[in-house]
Amino acid sequence: MNSENKKTILLVEDEALIAIMEKKLLEKKGYTVHTISTGEKAVETIVDNILPVDLILMDIDLGSGMDGTEAAAQILDHKDIPVVFLSSHTEPEVVEKTEKITSYGYVVKNSGIIVLDASIKMALKLFEAKVYHNQAEKEIQLKNEELTAANTKLLNEQVFTDSLLECLPGYLYVYDEKQNLIRWNKKHETMTGYSGEELSRMNMSDWFEGEDAVRVAAAVDEVFKKGYGEVEARLLLKGGGKLLIHSNGVLMDINGRKYFVGIGMDITGRKQAEEALKAKNEEFESTNEELTAAMEELEAANEELIATIQSLQQAEEMLKVSETLLAETESIGKVGGWSFNIDTMEQKWTDEVYHIHEVEIAPNPGVDAGINYYTKESRPVIGEAVQRAIEHGENFDLELEIITAKGNTRSVHTIGKADLKNRRVYGFFQDITERKQAEKEIQKQLNEKEILLMEVHHRVKNNIAAIEGFLTLQDEAANNPEAKSAIKSAITRVQSMRILYDKLLLSKDLHEVSMKDYIEDLIDSLHDLFDKKDNIIIEKQISDFCILSKQAVTIGIIINELLTNVYKYAFKDREGGTVSVLIKKDGNTATLIIHDNGIGIDDRIKADISTGFGLTIVKMLAEQLNGTYNIVNENGTKSVVQFEI
Repeated sequence: MNSENKKTILLVEDEALIAIMEKKLLEKKGYTVHTISTGEKAVETIVDNILPVDLILMDIDLGSGMDGTEAAAQILDHKDIPVVFLSSHTEPEVVEKTEKITSYGYVVKNSGIIVLDASIKMALKLFEAKVYHNQAEKEIQLKNEELTAANTKLLNEQVFTDSLLECLPGYLYVYDEKQNLIRWNKKHETMTGYSGEELSRMNMSDWFEGEDAVRVAAAVDEVFKKGYGEVEARLLLKGGGKLLIHSNGVLMDINGRKYFVGIGMDITGRKQAEEALKAKNEEFESTNEELTAAMEELEAANEELIATIQSLQQAEEMLKVSETLLAETESIGKVGGWSFNIDTMEQKWTDEVYHIHEVEIAPNPGVDAGINYYTKESRPVIGEAVQRAIEHGENFDLELEIITAKGNTRSVHTIGKADLKNRRVYGFFQDITERKQAEKEIQKQLNEKEILLMEVHHRVKNNIAAIEGFLTLQDEAANNPEAKSAIKSAITRVQSMRILYDKLLLSKDLHEVSMKDYIEDLIDSLHDLFDKKDNIIIEKQISDFCILSKQAVTIGIIINELLTNVYKYAFKDREGGTVSVLIKKDGNTATLIIHDNGIGIDDRIKADISTGFGLTIVKMLAEQLNGTYNIVNENGTKSVVQFEI
């Protein structure tokens, strides 16, 4: 880590030895680390700006005083700073407490410096992305204010020709001081279903009901107080339907009389698209969800800007829109307009199209100027789209790549519309290079997290295998039968977890494991450990379905304990016998049955499971699964565990 980019971490940890160890490990990774032992001191340090801090590593349990979640909440009320929780707690209720706070990760103690360093770097990247998103929102707000000012100027000039009104991107409305509708365009009639005669008798109060009416009334008050207002509401349509709209309104004073003038946009499709994208993004990590939502908001803002610019271009000759305002608007959104004559192929570009292509502005860009800048792969795509627009009047919407006059590769978004009646094709041209780079960065971070998770599983599996090996060596060296029995029990419990990690590492999904593959391998491994294995027949009926890895660990330990009891006690004073293991799934319920034809279980143990350590574990683990455990004598011993998956 370069000294220029060296980050400062505030480590909040009440255990002195742990704090010293973590401080040294982090400093070896290039961080500057300050340690504090209480939540109260952490709040004071940040609120009073005692130390410059880039990120906070916050323990949750901080002794008798303020805990980590309370301290983080107070800090975030005063300053926006990335907080990563570092705790030994893995209980769901503890983790859920941190989810209510705007944090950037949750790392379990003793996960290792590699995991901790990766989590810190990820949190810092996400915080930088959030800062970038906030800056972009401010720029978009500024752009909207400029467009609103332009619309107000046009309306104050009383330019209400029919051709102008029909070029607007939405429906126009003009209300008098009594909120009676006195002017509208054809889109108003088309979108609402009312005829012109019906509209002439309508008041603003006729369009909204319930909460929508309350929001609209508040927006109208805002217009009359400040001169401008906007609102999203559901507009009542003729026949009983509703249309989700976004309305911008301004207050105009014409000849001493006040008028409420505005434009309403149908945003139903945009809202549906946002909901669909939101549902899909919920599958990813919460940090990536925030970043993706930010990108969606920026995309929606760009689409609104594109629609506005297209409307201004179509009405250019009638409206005489200021070239300076148009140029500034295009520069903000990196969007330009273009058109060409179908018969002469003469092209026209706005200034921003020249800027995107990195060429000097000229009166005429040339007949083939646009297509020559596309890459070898993109050129036939745009060529075919333009040809179909000319021949069949088909519109197109494409994302392609160009090579600018200076040799730079850029991603562009172009939409073309054919007007065969007037023999021209026109549209817009937008530089989306930054958005594409951001999407690639998001995918890169997702891939890095998957690789990191795979490495964690691999290391855990190796550590478990090492423990299993040590226990096996100890078993071979032990002479005491009771010691050997205890060691063998420990080996089987460790094996169940090692086999699970083997299956996870072979699976494409690190969160789920095949029940059939996992349990069959586990049973075979347990069988090989016991002396009477050659005289005991195992019958396996395992349904093939997937289960969460956390549940799989619990099921593996339960099977280990039950089969160990069978091998030890079921066939005492007998040569051998048969054991059947059945696992089936019915809807969301899974059932495990282990049945042997041995001597049966003692009635006292059946009545009080706590008398046996293994069976006590089984009962506790069944409760952990929110399931049930029963054991009965039925031509031997039959154990039944049921749980929800």
